[in-house]
Amino acid sequence: MRTLGALAIVLLVISGVPGCSGSEGPKVNLSLGNFCKEVAEVACYNMFHCCTGQQIEDYLGITISTEQDECRRDVELICAYKFAAKMWAAEKGSVILLEEEAEACLESLLLTGECFQHVSEVPWERWCVGGLESYWSGTLQPGAECVYPFECVDSSFCAADRKCKALPEAGEECQQYPCVEGLFCNSERRCEPVKSAGQDCEDYDWCAPGLYCDFDEGQGTCRAPRSLGADCDDRDQCESGFCVPGLCTNGWEECLDDSYCNYGTCADTDDPCWDDWECPGSECVRECTGQPVCGKSWREIDYCEETLWELL
Repeated sequence: MRTLGALAIVLLVISGVPGCSGSEGPKVNLSLGNFCKEVAEVACYNMFHCCTGQQIEDYLGITISTEQDECRRDVELICAYKFAAKMWAAEKGSVILLEEEAEACLESLLLTGECFQHVSEVPWERWCVGGLESYWSGTLQPGAECVYPFECVDSSFCAADRKCKALPEAGEECQQYPCVEGLFCNSERRCEPVKSAGQDCEDYDWCAPGLYCDFDEGQGTCRAPRSLGADCDDRDQCESGFCVPGLCTNGWEECLDDSYCNYGTCADTDDPCWDDWECPGSECVRECTGQPVCGKSWREIDYCEETLWELL
């Protein structure tokens, strides 16, 4: 068996210098029959261009060979195990793979350019909502026998008697399962139409899509999210999903202002800190100086770790 040091040398030969993408990646052409093969192609291409030897071994949970072909074999086995139930259901026709959507997700995860990038939009967040697990659609109608919840069509579930059953409608009980789309489960455990802007609410799922439950005045009220520059104290209040101290922004950072944040101090000891983990049993208190400002959302992505989380 080759040592990890030898593996690292081979990876350097394959990848060139860290952060370089090397040769052009594989072409994704996904179908039910080659699903795991295509997953392995993308995963191993990203691994052997962006991961260290130790990372590859950690992700696969085995001592891996230095050959990319053997990586593909190993990842295919992992994929087959992970999706065994869905593959079984697809073979008997109770589930179909949404091939075009799954292919778009897989393509967005394939390395393009540098292994470490500073981006305003993460490529796979648009195409992989819910991950590859979400591109399997049930075909069984209410009343049909089922084994897994994902075998039943949308707006239905696999009940305790192993038969698909429609989700509860308006006025019906919702003790164990969510209501159909457009309804919420109220405090009396009955399905009720979602609330519009200005109506009372007790939780966020009471409000129509695009609204949030505002508790600023004590009683919850469904409201539209606030625009950039509006006052806020919670990210859900903002259209952008970002609330830096006091303002809705496009900023990714926890605290974005003219002079950025200084190091904080542990609440109990006054020791310098940056995060809570540096203050055992206490918290790291950080204060920003300067007026918070709106900034564009940027994020650093790692094509080794982050794409393999999605794939494996």
